[in-house]
Amino acid sequence: MTPLVDPAGLLPLLRGLPCGPLAEVRVEAGEWRWTSLPAPWALTLVVVAVVLLARWLYQRERGTTGKAPRVLLGGLRALALLLVLLAMAGPYREEVRTSEDKSHLVVLLDTSASMANEDLYTPAEEQRLLEAGWPEGSGTPRPARLAGSEGATRLGLARRVLAAREGALLRRLADRFVLHVFAFDEDWRSLGSTAEPAGERPPGAGQPARDPVAGILAALEAQAPSGPRTRIGVALRNVASQFLGRADQRLAGVVLVTDGQDTGEGDTPLEMLAALPGAEQLSVYAVGMGNPDSDKNLRVEPVRAKDVVLVRDQVLFEADLRQKGLTGVGPVTARLEVEQVADGEGRPMPPRRVDLVDDARTRASVEVAALPAEEQPTPVRLRAPFDEPGTYRVTVRASLPAGREREDAILDDNAATHELRVVDTSIRVLYVDRDARWELRFLGTYLTREAPTRTGSAGGGLRNRFLTHVLQQTADPTVQMPHTPGPDIFKRPLREFPATREALFAYDVLLLGDVDLNALAGGQPARKQEILALVRSFVEEGGGIALQAGSEMNTTLAMLGTPLADLLPVSVTEADRKATDALDTTREFRLRLTEAGRQHPAFNILPPGRDGEQMDPARVATVWAHEDPKVDIARRWAWYWGYRCLGGLRPGAVALATAFRPGQPDARDVLDGRDEPMVLVATKSFGRGRVFWLGLDDMWRIRHGHGDTYYGAFWEQVVRDLATYRLLGGNKRFKIFPRDEEVAVGDTAEILITALDERYRPLDTPWLDGVHVELPDSGVPGSGGRIDLEGESRPERNTDPDAAPGEYRFRIPVTRPGSYLVWIEQRGDVRDGGERAERRFRGVARSREDALRLPNHQALAAIAAETRGQVVRLSQLGELSPPAQTVTRVLNRTRKDQWDKAWVLWLLVGVLGLEWALRKRFQMI
Repeated sequence: MTPLVDPAGLLPLLRGLPCGPLAEVRVEAGEWRWTSLPAPWALTLVVVAVVLLARWLYQRERGTTGKAPRVLLGGLRALALLLVLLAMAGPYREEVRTSEDKSHLVVLLDTSASMANEDLYTPAEEQRLLEAGWPEGSGTPRPARLAGSEGATRLGLARRVLAAREGALLRRLADRFVLHVFAFDEDWRSLGSTAEPAGERPPGAGQPARDPVAGILAALEAQAPSGPRTRIGVALRNVASQFLGRADQRLAGVVLVTDGQDTGEGDTPLEMLAALPGAEQLSVYAVGMGNPDSDKNLRVEPVRAKDVVLVRDQVLFEADLRQKGLTGVGPVTARLEVEQVADGEGRPMPPRRVDLVDDARTRASVEVAALPAEEQPTPVRLRAPFDEPGTYRVTVRASLPAGREREDAILDDNAATHELRVVDTSIRVLYVDRDARWELRFLGTYLTREAPTRTGSAGGGLRNRFLTHVLQQTADPTVQMPHTPGPDIFKRPLREFPATREALFAYDVLLLGDVDLNALAGGQPARKQEILALVRSFVEEGGGIALQAGSEMNTTLAMLGTPLADLLPVSVTEADRKATDALDTTREFRLRLTEAGRQHPAFNILPPGRDGEQMDPARVATVWAHEDPKVDIARRWAWYWGYRCLGGLRPGAVALATAFRPGQPDARDVLDGRDEPMVLVATKSFGRGRVFWLGLDDMWRIRHGHGDTYYGAFWEQVVRDLATYRLLGGNKRFKIFPRDEEVAVGDTAEILITALDERYRPLDTPWLDGVHVELPDSGVPGSGGRIDLEGESRPERNTDPDAAPGEYRFRIPVTRPGSYLVWIEQRGDVRDGGERAERRFRGVARSREDALRLPNHQALAAIAAETRGQVVRLSQLGELSPPAQTVTRVLNRTRKDQWDKAWVLWLLVGVLGLEWALRKRFQMI
């Protein structure tokens, strides 16, 4: 075979063919053929005749020469005649031009969210990975260890190995194969190919040659581990459909770089391969990401805690530890780490670590003696106070005992982070009651007596936890009502119930005791319905209200037939009055907390146990029921009067506590009309606000022997829970509502905003200005940034028929996991009560992709075996050398006549000349 370099007009033609770049063009000359050669028997007769003729002629020649010269001359004469006869038969040869095309090699790179995991490797494997990703002479300093270094995630390591030495591995493969690189997660997309684009002309003189590998390297660098699903089987099926079964190409193999966890729906990868014709031709070289030497893992589940608290609050952080392959290992330590990331005004700041020291208010670490079985979570409860306003990043981190850390295959799931906003603001409370009951005396005093012991976040004046107005309807008009001295409306006591929207909406929470509803209108019966409708709107638009029953039953039965009737979480009727009067008030009853009541912060106010642990919800319930002999704080917590609601709960309401008589399970006077325990504490949502209903008029009994320790804490938690909307939704004029609290990466978040003007009336402008979105970091500090919604991207007024007045909405794509902050800050820094309107939502990977963090190397080994491939470690990827399977293609065939060649004529002339010379020599002329 003779190589042929660029035959005229051939390469441009070949480059247009859809078979990849031309490896080499070769020309091969075929066997001799004849145009009109006689049949072998005829040819034999001709040769014999020519020989006999030559012999006969030379026998007749005169001369004295011997027999041998005559035979020689006769042979030459016969050869000359035969040459002439063969030339007349038309000899030719067929010249075949062929090309050796490279086979194709496909690289599939997993870019799903699980590729963001950071793994812990054995020292030997870690060293091999460092050498493969940061080779000597590459110009990139090699880190001392992988943990915590840039590019230590699964995707980061894969990119480092593929791109090391300016893509030396990819370039070596591109020399032997037509290389195709794809990224895949829930779909697949091309990152580049070394195949020649159809119709592209070769570069001219002086022009740089095309470098497809450089384009692939740039595309690799731009990939992020954000795919919500991993569909390995679908990716392999796509490769098969595109590259198998074509006569003009061969597939040398598939390099599959993934952690092996398939989170697609439907058939597994092996099931898809089994149904795929010719699956063994794929030859999958499975490169398993993650630690191939361990399938053990310790992880921390998401942290459960409040999102927003007030300054000086003690916050409880709960999380579950889960494990695989570590049953019985211990002691395992869980600790709390706190960093402040924004100041009290919401301005980002360099992270500032907050040192935590265990004391009566703080439990910064807890030790688990031994991890239970894999299916059983290990709950941990940590707590810390927050005495300064700002935004904090709180991390619960778990660690294995010393010497066993490297048994944990995944490093970055040993910690879970929660973002907490600490607000330096005062909850504005209006407490109204009819008579000077014990409840009015104790609760009114508690809410108004707090000494202002701290400054505001802006460094201004002193600030209380509560700013409260107390209004007693039957008080002497000359007597000054208790109030908390403060700004604007709190500069003076309250004389009458607020009669305007602006005045009422200045509060966050409304507490109504056994009030006279007619007196709320200030002695103007015609305005009663108007005032009650205003209270209803206050709750419906986000305010909180607590309704406490009293012996006059004004906050229950008197609400029937008024705009406030829908606020009640219980179904009240006039029959309740007789049922309540029939209650035996000489015998005590106690509270039985429901499951919701055990979790409600109003009841979870008991002190930590002797071991420093907060009481778990089940134990809280036993203490309130006085069924825990080890805890005596509730010894006097007994009640004698309660509102007996025969109708029970309304749909949508939640019971927090019911009544029972100790030792008297058959006491029917504490049952409702359905023979179920009568509800004494309930809550419900109403519009965007909350309602708390208390069927007791003597909650002050929990003060016996304890002062305000538990009584104050109970009402404080009730007030704060009712004010949650104000705390989470921003200020009183602007409220922000993400359609979903968690949005999957790749989806679009929809945000609703309700906006009021300065007089608390719905805003009516077509667009809402001053809305901003702060993006989460992508894992690199400072990579977050923000979006200012301006122009046509501003929130637009919602024109849907069911939309509330003053409602605006906008959408934003969720491109990365993390916490997104939406806030409103208009010109002139318009705020209300010193609090910026803001709300957070989270971008999250889909639950299954996020949960399956351990690599599945067994699945990859099965895929490699099914396709007659092999498993390759990432650190050994540079040694990969799949067998090349070239394809020989015939480009064209050309007939080359041989009789008119110069050498044929020269041979004939030579034979005749030699015969003539010898005749002269032997004197036979």
